[in-house]
Amino acid sequence: MDVMVYNYNPAPIFVGQEKSRVEESQLAIVKTQKQPLRFEAAQDADSGDGKKEARVLVLAGAPIGEEVARYGPFVMNTDEELYQAIADMQTGRFGSIPGSSERMRKTDEANAKRRDAGKA
Repeated sequence: MDVMVYNYNPAPIFVGQEKSRVEESQLAIVKTQKQPLRFEAAQDADSGDGKKEARVLVLAGAPIGEEVARYGPFVMNTDEELYQAIADMQTGRFGSIPGSSERMRKTDEANAKRRDAGKA
């Protein structure tokens, strides 16, 4: 299984059996080979109370074994599917979230009231 680990912590962390160093705002891809994933905070990750801490985002999943085409927020299998998704979005055929227009209208009204009250 492949695991992606993103380090939010200002101090580096060490990930996996090899203890690969991952700096702040870095993403590491680790092949776990069906073993538990291990983390270790660096010595300079002391939170002030003597405990080491780390803040990470972990995403895991089995490889899908398919081609991947990506652009911005779009992820498809082929470039043709990618172009079609972008065209669908640009022409309004991409779909919508039910109630989103009503929520946007209410948000705009609330923002206008705050602006008129001098709170914006």
